[in-house]
Amino acid sequence: MRNRSIDRRFYTKFLHCSGRRRAIPRAQSLLSTTAFVLHLRRASMQVIARRFLIDRDDAIDLATGEVVRLWTEAPPSLAEQHARAALCDRLAGLRHPLLLSPLDYGCEEGRWFEAYPSRPALRAPARQLPDIALHAIRFLTAESVALTTSAAERVIRPAIDGPAACWRPLGIRLQARAAIEEARAAIDAPRPPGVVRLVVTGARGSGLTTLRLQLARVARLAGYVVLDRGVARGWAAVAAFTAGQHVCIFDSREQDDDRVPAALVRAAAASARRHLWVRFQRRGSSAPDVIALDRLGRNAMHAMLFIDDHYGPSAAEVAKAVDAAQGLPGRFVEALSGMRPGPRGAGWVHETSPVYSPIPATAVAVAPSRRAHFVGSARLERALARGERLASLHRRGPAERVLSRCAAALAARGMHELAARAACVLGETRLEAGRVDRAADAFGDARQWSEDETVMSRALIGSGRAALDRARFSDAEAAFRTACAGGALSPWTGAAVLGLAESFLWLGRCDEAIEWLNTWRDRIEAPAWIVEADVLALRCRRAMGDLVAAQRGAAGVLAATDRLADARIAAEACLAVWTVHQEGGDVEASDELSRAALTHARRARLPMLVLRARAARTCAVVNMNGGSSAAWRRRLERAASRLPPLREMELRAALGLVDENLTRFVRETGAVALLPCTAPITATDALEELRDRVYGAPDEGAALEAVTIHARGALRAATAIVYGGSPPGAVAASGPSCRGDLDLASRVIDGGQTVLCERATREAGEPVRYGGSTVGAIVVRWAPGTIVPAARARQQLRLAAAACAPLLRAWLDRPAIPVTAAQHPDDLLGPGPLACAVREAIRRAALAPYPVLIEGESGSGKELAARAIHVRSARRVRRFCAVNCAALTDDLVEAELFGHAKGAFTGAVAERPGLFEEADGGTLFLDEVSELSPRAQAKLLRVLQEGEVRRVGENLPRRTDVRVIGATNRPLAAEVAAGRFRPDLRFRLDVVRVVLPPLRDRPDDVPWLAQRFWADAAERVGTRATLSPELIAALARYDWPGNVRELQNVIAALAVHGPRRGRVAASALPAHLAGLVARTAERFEDARAEFERRFVRAALARAGGQRAAAAAQLGVTRQGLAKMMKRLGISVIS
Repeated sequence: MRNRSIDRRFYTKFLHCSGRRRAIPRAQSLLSTTAFVLHLRRASMQVIARRFLIDRDDAIDLATGEVVRLWTEAPPSLAEQHARAALCDRLAGLRHPLLLSPLDYGCEEGRWFEAYPSRPALRAPARQLPDIALHAIRFLTAESVALTTSAAERVIRPAIDGPAACWRPLGIRLQARAAIEEARAAIDAPRPPGVVRLVVTGARGSGLTTLRLQLARVARLAGYVVLDRGVARGWAAVAAFTAGQHVCIFDSREQDDDRVPAALVRAAAASARRHLWVRFQRRGSSAPDVIALDRLGRNAMHAMLFIDDHYGPSAAEVAKAVDAAQGLPGRFVEALSGMRPGPRGAGWVHETSPVYSPIPATAVAVAPSRRAHFVGSARLERALARGERLASLHRRGPAERVLSRCAAALAARGMHELAARAACVLGETRLEAGRVDRAADAFGDARQWSEDETVMSRALIGSGRAALDRARFSDAEAAFRTACAGGALSPWTGAAVLGLAESFLWLGRCDEAIEWLNTWRDRIEAPAWIVEADVLALRCRRAMGDLVAAQRGAAGVLAATDRLADARIAAEACLAVWTVHQEGGDVEASDELSRAALTHARRARLPMLVLRARAARTCAVVNMNGGSSAAWRRRLERAASRLPPLREMELRAALGLVDENLTRFVRETGAVALLPCTAPITATDALEELRDRVYGAPDEGAALEAVTIHARGALRAATAIVYGGSPPGAVAASGPSCRGDLDLASRVIDGGQTVLCERATREAGEPVRYGGSTVGAIVVRWAPGTIVPAARARQQLRLAAAACAPLLRAWLDRPAIPVTAAQHPDDLLGPGPLACAVREAIRRAALAPYPVLIEGESGSGKELAARAIHVRSARRVRRFCAVNCAALTDDLVEAELFGHAKGAFTGAVAERPGLFEEADGGTLFLDEVSELSPRAQAKLLRVLQEGEVRRVGENLPRRTDVRVIGATNRPLAAEVAAGRFRPDLRFRLDVVRVVLPPLRDRPDDVPWLAQRFWADAAERVGTRATLSPELIAALARYDWPGNVRELQNVIAALAVHGPRRGRVAASALPAHLAGLVARTAERFEDARAEFERRFVRAALARAGGQRAAAAAQLGVTRQGLAKMMKRLGISVIS
């Protein structure tokens, strides 16, 4: 175990395991790590969740190299899993001296597991232990955490009697940090392949250790095998667990060692997967791949602390600790835990005192040296030097024979580093000859033999070159990116940079290749590398179709190669410039350059380069003389068949043999640079592609999503999101989002300018403007390691913003909730023109923030319309309260609407909020508002004027924000004229009026409504019968004095009393409807009587059955109406 309070770097701690003692050495030094790995090799191990190794009775966390407590059991039910995961999520964000926060948890491989840190018992005086336990209970209760017996056994840390404590228990809530979200987004990104470095920095006390534990779980959930660098150094012990997996190395060393860990080199060479190298450092850095832990503000400091009545801390202590912490949570906790009287101790968490002793000699077994000397070792070293000299002279045959024998002999004698060096030279020699398969084997042997990161990087670069020649671009990109991940400059870093740029070139990502070369141009100062980078940039510009820029740089490239005097680079430069002049049609310059390229290639003694130069020369001769060179073409075609796949197709493309084989090769591998150069994709082409995507979308939401998908693909981004509204919200997205995306969108919308953030996860945002204002923003985020040319990013973002502008404006103008039958019941109004007009009135009323008055006869659907207005409005997320004013007496109306206090009147045993308070932020529907008494009308008027309510029995007014919708079956204007309704209250309510027509005025809606009601009723009673056309016609002829409610009741009665199958005939209608159907008018007198009957019934319905009011509407006396009703056979009940 390590303990910084003693001079020794480690000590032996004996753990009691099943009655026996075993010494487990733990340290961060190389010596202890080797012992740890050897210890793992001796034991029988089992892996849990790709993170925890079970060694007999111990569990070791590979992410930290520490012993942990691991609980495993059969998977519980799904509901129990959700409950346990919720509990662990809550506990993971809490800290207390008596709590063990879970490190990781979940269900993996058919078992539920929970891992906790292995801490010794807490030591405190016996008289203080109950108080500390009660403090923990109060803390968990305040956080709504309930522990079962089994959970408490795992979570609660044991406590024993010990010396007097100079600390106090604190309850801590971990706060959300922007760095965690940024690191999570970087880990979750699926590309690019290879090793990507991520540096997380934080001062001491900033929470860096806590962040490392959190990211270990995030990486595991993202599919990575998480290893501490010290554990990963013994790769052979854990290679079986990481085979074919994504590997993440956690590195906490503070040394300036930027060499990629050997474990990641081997993982990148094994497969083209994404791997992570996460470095945790205390010192700051300005590199673009750095995530700096942000400091907490004062409010966050206060929010993270649990204030206890007994232990405190007090407000003064908290304020003093906040000032001393300077935004660092660790310092904040230390300041508070040591503020009580007494000597300042070691903090608020204590361990039992171990027995310190040096590690026994038998506990640490040192691995045998990789550099052992045997008889003949000096001769082998001389042979290696001779092989390297032959390889430098391009004498490949003798060099290959010497190096292959030398490498095998050195490896057999245990001189693995020298053997790896020989294998690297051997592989490079075979690459020059075009034998890529055997070269890849040699580089694989070098990686297996060596433990030196520099030699392994050299072998990895060679493997990348071999993969590139075989057109395995993903493997090549992974290898080259891994070699450049650390940022350290070595003799082979330049080759890795050029190799990755060439991979981009073949895949048609030429602007990324140029950006990548420019990134490293200021760091690599070797003249040869600069010239090679210029040559590669020239090829990229030619492939992009930018011949003007390529011709401008051609003269400078040739002049630089003349000063360099390197035959290989000179041949490459001449071939690159030759392609530019060939595209431009300069025959004489092409002929001269082809001669020079062939001369330099022969001097370099590189076979594949000579073949490329000969192909260029053949094409130049044909263009110059117009003759034929069929013999040379046949020779070159035969020679190309013996080359690696990519070089073969490159030679055939140089000869102009663009046939079916070449196009199929391009289609399978993606090497689009082999095809003849075409015109570059312009902004107009990209805009047309966007237009096609938008036009193919069914609605605005799908069109916005199509724009995000296009932007994400065009920019090779991890996420593309369109934000709109106020406050901004995500409207359409492609890829996962994080909290930083919304923050960036807010900055873009507020500033109205393009924002490009250079951070570990690079982000960019572009404002979306429409009609002279900013209506939203499109935000794009890239994964760490992705190369993004700034010019292309700005161009694509502006195109995407232009395509989003009208779509986003239309999306924001439409209702927030889509119109469905379940959400908007106003679709029951029907399809007729009057119903459509009512729906439009409801939509307009919902968008306005003013009171609404709904007028209509009884049963016409006034409450239905009120609910539709509420659901369509911005208040839909709050309550909709309805009350029938006709049922409220003067004594109850105040208590019902405004509430009452306890004891305000007899029976008021408790206080009760009124409907205005319950509907705060929502809608209050006052049905039959015309029936309110004058006193209630005065009370309601004051509430509408002041926006305040006062409960019965209270003097304190309460502010409310309620939208009032009133409904009446009698026109309020007539009620005001009659003196039964206050005119000022009418003008307060009658701001937006919606008039519902009676059902008799829209007979076209009756068949549609009848079918809707019948479908609902038939489903509820279980009938399969259908309505006959005769019955539907009879329903349409009826005048429906009870409106829609009467129709619904009639249909329900038919469903109950009608047949279970077949058709429901018109004879099944109720008596008053069946009789009406039977009396089909055949004479003029009968038709006139039928019309009068309907007309009188309608008047009676409008008057609510009152004969005097109906007679006034008809223009007859009350006695005349009675005679008319008797003649027509009408009663008030009917």
